[in-house]
Amino acid sequence: METIGIIVATEGQFAQVKTTRHVSCNRCGACGLGVTGSDVVVKANNVIGAKAGEQVILEMRTDHVMKAAFFGYMVPLIFFVIGIAAGHYLTHMINPEAQTALPAIIGGFGLLVLSYVFLRYYDRRASARGEYEAWVTGYVRD
Repeated sequence: METIGIIVATEGQFAQVKTTRHVSCNRCGACGLGVTGSDVVVKANNVIGAKAGEQVILEMRTDHVMKAAFFGYMVPLIFFVIGIAAGHYLTHMINPEAQTALPAIIGGFGLLVLSYVFLRYYDRRASARGEYEAWVTGYVRD
């Protein structure tokens, strides 16, 4: 996934690049662009040695962006559905005459919260491995 940005500062091999969230991005958070409004500053590997003020191409691996979107949207949904089903099933197994709606809702939201704990753990591990790093890959020519 590519976007255009302007380097605002450099720090060794890294650059702080001001960019605008891409229209196809739905704030998955993988690159940090979904955290705030449409303009953000992203820390990126400056492999081309660009200087402050230069307009550059900022790139992130598409498969990593798609993977982050899957984890960010589908994992909580899957956990929620499993929690609802488990709450309903367990309540029905314990007492067949009991109302299963409230335990199903509690189970759904319980596993939803658990999914966010899992995602937080996964995000920290992926960040430590550098899985979601952005790269400055080229200059934008007028």
